[in-house]
Amino acid sequence: MRLSKFPMALIIAAMVSVTAVTVYLNVSLIPIPVVADPNFTGTLVAGSPYLWRGTASTIQISSNATIAVTYAPVAYVVDVSGPLTNASLGPDAYLIYLKGGRPLLLIANGASVYMFKLVNMSKVNGVTVLVPQYFGINEYLTDQEVQALEQLTGYYGAERVIDVETNGTYIILSLALPQYNVANDHAYIKLPPATAVTSAKYDIAGHGISRTVNGTTVSIYAAPYEYFTIIPQQNAQVTIVVK
Repeated sequence: MRLSKFPMALIIAAMVSVTAVTVYLNVSLIPIPVVADPNFTGTLVAGSPYLWRGTASTIQISSNATIAVTYAPVAYVVDVSGPLTNASLGPDAYLIYLKGGRPLLLIANGASVYMFKLVNMSKVNGVTVLVPQYFGINEYLTDQEVQALEQLTGYYGAERVIDVETNGTYIILSLALPQYNVANDHAYIKLPPATAVTSAKYDIAGHGISRTVNGTTVSIYAAPYEYFTIIPQQNAQVTIVVK
């Protein structure tokens, strides 16, 4: 069940083990620059792993009871100053853009190669903010997109991300082939050992890339899209503040 018509960049997802349903609670979009309210407060149920994803310079998580917290980067929020272009975002991460098409983010993580669609969430002071979103099962890639991914990255067989969950030990990506409407694979991203906290601050740093396209300098900032797993030891009132 989604409580908003459009999934935004910062979302907390409750993994309800009894029903195996992921409940998405919309918090807010926090790209750089900030364009929406960044705060969240809610009660999390003991023993259930909660998935929260987002990026910001600083993420503060506090609780009135002990919670176990761990996180890992799964994708990037990509801020572009200038025209959209193809670009390497670092080792094994690529921004792919076909003129007139949609931007895509390809990630190679061990044996898994997966992609998100990038949704243009805002444009402030000339900066385009591209946020990773899942593909709908029937949102296929065109032949031109498949060819561009292969030619520009050298990776073949990249799969679309159609859902992400957590079991407290792994971030689990549900994957589908570019032009088939069946989830056929999973990627497992191992989480670091969780830390028991009642209050913690996390400083998130991205990196910049500069390219020249047809004589125009394009500046790109790739901010890690961190996927936090929060497991309350008992029912807890949790507050998340990003800055």
